Amino acid sequence: MNILITHYSMCDYGGLVNDTEIMTYQFKKMGHSVSNIMLTPKSYGLKIGGGVVLPRSSGYELGIGTGLYIHHKSGWLGMDRFGFTDVDKLKEWKSYVKQFDLIIHQTPVPTMRKEYCGTDAWVKLYNNNTPQIVISPDANFRDAYPHLYQVIKRIRGVVCTHEASFRACEKLPVPRILLPGPHIIDKADVNKRVVAKRRAGFCSVQNFKPIKRMETLIRSIPHMKKSTLKIVAGGGIEYHYMTSKTKVKEKYLDDTGRPIWDAALDAGMDFRGYVSNNERDKIMTSVTSHVDCSWSKKYTALGPHFNRTFIEAMKNGCVPVCTDLGMDDSDIFKADKNYVRILANDTPRNIANAIESAIRDPRLMKNIRSTNAASVSMFNSKYVCEQLIKLGRGNGEATGLLGLECGHDDKEIRKLSRKVMEFFK
Repeated sequence: MNILITHYSMCDYGGLVNDTEIMTYQFKKMGHSVSNIMLTPKSYGLKIGGGVVLPRSSGYELGIGTGLYIHHKSGWLGMDRFGFTDVDKLKEWKSYVKQFDLIIHQTPVPTMRKEYCGTDAWVKLYNNNTPQIVISPDANFRDAYPHLYQVIKRIRGVVCTHEASFRACEKLPVPRILLPGPHIIDKADVNKRVVAKRRAGFCSVQNFKPIKRMETLIRSIPHMKKSTLKIVAGGGIEYHYMTSKTKVKEKYLDDTGRPIWDAALDAGMDFRGYVSNNERDKIMTSVTSHVDCSWSKKYTALGPHFNRTFIEAMKNGCVPVCTDLGMDDSDIFKADKNYVRILANDTPRNIANAIESAIRDPRLMKNIRSTNAASVSMFNSKYVCEQLIKLGRGNGEATGLLGLECGHDDKEIRKLSRKVMEFFK
């Protein structure tokens, strides 16, 4: 099978980079041919890769699937591109995609970034006879990309990467499955990491977006023991607002008016910035737990939302710590069985105490670690890629983790879709 994976540009790619690399790697391992292409609001048509100069900034590594240099903020260096704003070039696109047996849209449709304003030509990229599926990593598609409805008749299925997204996408008249991003799971390696010696402490490897609520963790750090290892890695827009010399948001100041970031550093927080996948695994194997304070009102109203780092922590024997508003009501993961539950709206001191208490409870840590090691294989990349192919066939074979369901037409989404399209015209 010849597979094409498409992308649109964004501010911060985060886990989409790993999803794409592992997906590409696994498809190739299964004997398929795979191409990745970036769709851009330019007029140049098809551009094939080309030489690249590796930036001096840290965090770049070679992708295991594409073979390109990757960065969790900036994405890929030297990926093939297609500029779609010229109508004549769209004919070139239609000819180009004929060679493929399946198109996977890693980003369902372009986001409402300034660079896409005033061009609706992207809609025509979906007008072809090749089977197409889209991946929906966002439960907030009602506000983020209701314009997916504009091309929904061309889509054979939607892949929802967490439960909140799965419930949100019931308002799309198309089959959908729950299928988290792919992971390379080596059972022997997982078992080895489960029993690895660790220091009492935590890490938090995150894309600093509002939904990740990193400030919740940062505020709690000054209330923790000095001996607790406190490793934070990642970056993003909210990191800049936390650390800016002149633009620190008011919500990132403590009661005395001091930046919470500075207080956390003084309390022993070890900030690593963007890290490679190997560095991430080393960090997660060195500490007891991984803290993820993510939640949002919109996501919580729909259902639980787990990030890619949840599963990365599982396979590294690092116990996930999550909030009630982020993970309650999950059909897949249970508190005290798969993760430690903290209260999202609790005080910084209480959150610190809850984390400290958990990481110093060897029986709890051992039980969760063992349970997760036994169940992490459900996210194996081979299974995920097989499911993607089945969904693309459109014959009802795909099941994901919660079965195949078909959504319904929704008048509100149709209306929002038409309204959003005004941005692109």
